This record gives sequence, C-alpha cells and structure tokens, in this order.
Amino acid sequence: MKKRGLLALAALQLTIMSANAQELKINAEYRPRAEVRDGYSRPLLDYEEASFFIQQRSRLGANFINDKFEIKLTIQDSRIWGETGINSEAEDTNDALTMYEANATLKFSPKFKATIGRQTIALDDGRIFSAANWANTGYAHDALSLSYNGNSAKFYGAIAYNNNSATSTDNGYEPGMKYRYLGTLWASQKIGNSFTLSEIFVDEGLHYEKTVYENTESVTENHMRHRYTIGANATVAFSDAFNAFISAYYQFGRASADNDQKLSAALIAAKFNLKPSDATRFYAGVEVYTGSEDPETETCKTFQWLYGGAHAYNGSMDYWTTDLPYAGLLDLYVGGVHNFNEKMSIEACLRSLNTARDGFDRKSLGGELDIKAQYKMFKGVTAELGYSFYAINENVRWYKLGDNEADTKFPQWAYLMLTIKPQDFKIRF
Repeated sequence: MKKRGLLALAALQLTIMSANAQELKINAEYRPRAEVRDGYSRPLLDYEEASFFIQQRSRLGANFINDKFEIKLTIQDSRIWGETGINSEAEDTNDALTMYEANATLKFSPKFKATIGRQTIALDDGRIFSAANWANTGYAHDALSLSYNGNSAKFYGAIAYNNNSATSTDNGYEPGMKYRYLGTLWASQKIGNSFTLSEIFVDEGLHYEKTVYENTESVTENHMRHRYTIGANATVAFSDAFNAFISAYYQFGRASADNDQKLSAALIAAKFNLKPSDATRFYAGVEVYTGSEDPETETCKTFQWLYGGAHAYNGSMDYWTTDLPYAGLLDLYVGGVHNFNEKMSIEACLRSLNTARDGFDRKSLGGELDIKAQYKMFKGVTAELGYSFYAINENVRWYKLGDNEADTKFPQWAYLMLTIKPQDFKIRF
C-alpha cells in the first residue's frame, strides 16, 4: 500500500509539473539577398543603368510559453550593405533596428485566445493579410486580435487604432501605417473532407484633414474615410492529386484618404493544382481585377491592394502588384515545380498580362517568365536563385513611363538569397 501511495504521489507531482510547465524558445534568422535590377517594377530608359545591391534582414526572437499565456518578442534589423559607415547607425531602411513583434497571448482555453500588441496577421493564401516574408522588413500590426480554432470551424477578429504620439487632443495621424483604424473579421469552415470555405470583412479608416471655417477663421479637423473589403475563398480537393483554390472580393467605400472618390472594385481568381507524382506539381490560374475607363472618373473601379504578400501575385518583377493599371488586370498563367531530391527544386511560371476592360478596350501588357531554384545546403540553410524577364510592349511603356514610344532596355531581374534559420533553442523549466 505504501508503494502504491508513493507512486500515486509521484504521478500527481508529474501531472502538476506538466500542467505548469514553462518553456523559453530562442529563434534567429539571417537572410542576405543580392539583386540585379535591370528593369524591375518599371522599364529602364536606354540611358539608365542597372542597379546592383545587397540587402539583409536579421531577426532574433524569444518566446516565453506556459499553459496560460505566451509572450513573443522579435527584434529585426533591416539594411542595405554600405548604407551606414563602419562607425555609424542606419539613417534609412525604416530605421534599420526595430521591434518587429512584441505581443502577449492569453489562452482562455485550448481553442480560444487573445493576442495584444505588435503582431503579424496572416489569413488564407496571404492575398489580403500576410507576414509578407519576401519584403525585407515584413508586415506587422499594432492590434488586438481574438481567435478560435475549432475542429471544423475557425474564427478570427482584429482591431487597431493608430496615433503618432500621446496628446490630450486629436492631432491627426501621419501614416506610419496606411490606416488609422483597422477592423477585420474572418471565418473558415471545413465541409466534409474535400471542401473548405472562408469569408473575410475588412474596414479601414484612412485619415484625412478637412478645413472648415468658424467665424471667418479656418480650422483643421481630423476625419477618416472608410474603405471596405469583403470576400470569400474556397478550397476544393477533387482528389489527392488535383485541387482548386477560388477567390472573390469586392471593395466599396472610398478609394483613398487623398480624395472623396467612390470605390466599387472586384477581384476574381482561380488556381488549379495537379500533382502527378510526389516530385512534380503543375498549376494554372487566372486573376481578373476590375478597372476604370479613366483614372479621374467619379467611381474608382481599380482594386486596391491591402496588407498581403503582393510579390506572390501577377509576376515576380512586381510591375502590377501594388500598382495595378487603372484599366484593371487580366493575368493568365501556367507553371510547374519539380523536386529533384530532398534538397533541390526548381519552379517556372509563364504569364500573359492584359488590361481587364471588356470588349475592344482590352489591351495586351506583354508577358513575363519567372524561374527560381532552391537548394537546401544543410539543415537550417537554404539558397535561392531567381531570374525573371518581361517582354513589354507600347502599352506597358505608356502605363509605366507615360510614353508608349520611349526607348527602353529589355527588362530583367535576378537575385541570390541565402536564408540561415537554425532550429529553435528550447529551455523547459
């Protein structure tokens, strides 16, 4: 009986220790990227020179975790090689050293939690909200978020309100963020084994100043114009080897903080994936962004990019990511990925780009070819090499340079990126 009592007491102590277990995780990343830009984002005129530079991102993070809460801190340094002297601090690149993430998560239950502070927001395929990992600084928001992660349903909501400083009166907001106020609601439901549906609603408050007159004196008032985005995504698995991802979004409200132009824009996209073997995957897709007949029309029909990883869409050379043509965009693409072995893979994607206006107004915007190869040198170290070129035409020259007869160089872009991300170091106590 005494032995049984001791065993029961030991089991109880182990249960208590397990329930109150705490963990400290240390993580790090170092990522330099060298780029040759010879027409990246816009064509270069004949007399313009290509650029070569190296940028790097360094991150050091710590996570304190227990069964009731989690604290996450990530320091980030982003800079261009040579941007600072050997004995000086950075003057550009978003002030170089920043606190990329600083938040606390309260765990009310295994499925329900709240996160407050500077945090990444990543939803669906990253089109609307993403950590934007390709960008050297990434995206993070000062927000309060609530999330529920059930077996077949997920819910997420976030709210943010930004200021430049602590004052006793409203002194407006000079955007560090694109918005002053942000609210979003997202839900996802898994229906059966082959269908998943998600919905999203985003409300952005864009700050602007309005001048009013009181007793013949002008007074500046701070206001917000609101831009709304609603949408849905569906994932359909027809088989283990074939699936589709379909998106549809609609935007309304006001197009920007700069003027009172109304917004009525839409995006419809579909991507199909075929995996004939474990080593090979093919894909094809279409994206249609609505557009306007004229940029000065009373209602803007050009889709507005929000806070997603835009680099993943409409071509790696970023001609039509954050800067869509006012006449809209039709992007048709096919591509494939092949894994030669566990370490090396290659991907190629060919795009046909056009404006999206119906009828005879639709115009070709040329085509782009993107190629990238990845090599996992060893655990925690990956090298990536990419090359892209854009076959432009007079329409591209007109949209990007304002001159369809401009003498331009052949647009191309290449990069070499090294990502060193060791396994997290964990301490349990």
